[in-house]
Amino acid sequence: MSPVVAELRFLARSVAGHPQTPHEAAFQQGPGALLIESVKTFEATYATDHSGAAWAPIRRVQHEINAFSREAIPTLPRLSPKLAELCDSSISMPGLASSHNASLCEDGYAESDDNLRVHKRKHGRLDNYVLLARIDESIKVLPSKTRPKRLVMRGNDGASYTYLLKGRDDLRLVRAEQACWHLAVSAR
Repeated sequence: MSPVVAELRFLARSVAGHPQTPHEAAFQQGPGALLIESVKTFEATYATDHSGAAWAPIRRVQHEINAFSREAIPTLPRLSPKLAELCDSSISMPGLASSHNASLCEDGYAESDDNLRVHKRKHGRLDNYVLLARIDESIKVLPSKTRPKRLVMRGNDGASYTYLLKGRDDLRLVRAEQACWHLAVSAR
């Protein structure tokens, strides 16, 4: 049973660290505090009682974490204050290299931060690039198994660009799917 105790101790240590966002702080005060106490209780109980009762505190933590994750997703300033403060950046809008940024790509510049800096140094501007102006505060969680998040970014051209953030996915598969959809759309 030692591997389970070691893993629970690791979880408790990771939750006990300094929170970097308000959302992490809320987790630490709620389910995180319960997790730390439950791990201590589990260790003490399991050493003397090998029945299913030792797992009761861990089950209670699981229910708390599930309830915390079902709550409405917070706004961007609560999840990532640094991203919320982002304004008029020099970051190229993700995924626009082939269409909006074609003239720079023809000049031999790939879409990377280093090459953007080189181009800006040589030419003094980034006119042909759509740059990230800001990220909208609201984040929508889509109701599916992996609960992907929909995020809207605003470009310096005034347009809105919607992105789908998905966790626990094979990015190679997603890239292949995107390539297939791109081919299907361009074949029209």
